[in-house]
Amino acid sequence: MALLYDPGTFRPESTTDFDQSSWMLTWRDGPWHLHDIELGSTVYLVRAGSTQRIVWETRVTQAFGVPYEAIGDLANEVFLRWGLVIETPQMAQGGFCIGWRAEPIARLDRGPQPLPEHFVVNPDEALDLDGFQQSAHMSAAFRRQWGLPEDPDVFCTGRPPMGWFGPSR
Repeated sequence: MALLYDPGTFRPESTTDFDQSSWMLTWRDGPWHLHDIELGSTVYLVRAGSTQRIVWETRVTQAFGVPYEAIGDLANEVFLRWGLVIETPQMAQGGFCIGWRAEPIARLDRGPQPLPEHFVVNPDEALDLDGFQQSAHMSAAFRRQWGLPEDPDVFCTGRPPMGWFGPSR
């Protein structure tokens, strides 16, 4: 299982940056993605927007998926689990959260690749990293353009980050 994620303003520049890095996604309704990140999963850190690059391939070393009723509850959960403080309030006031820490596998700095002529692209399909695609909805053209594995459980978002964690103070 893999996730493509735009970490927002912080992007690890070197492998040592991963020691202080963690990420999370929150959403208001439905527990659909609570198990999308598991220990050993692959997470690709991407730069969406005008950059359009897959920057890092990482492996999840710690993860959790929880429902929460208020940001304070989530903040307490994160602090109890990892000793980290939530650094941004730009998340659903209550809902569901997945959070993870990861180790670097490889720095990729991979841009979009030209597709062979035999790939038929749906004219309504966006092949950039800005949108949201998941699992079976991710086309062969999208996977090929970004050099992604044929794993059926790939989750991709270039949407703005909904939160991140920082070291406790």
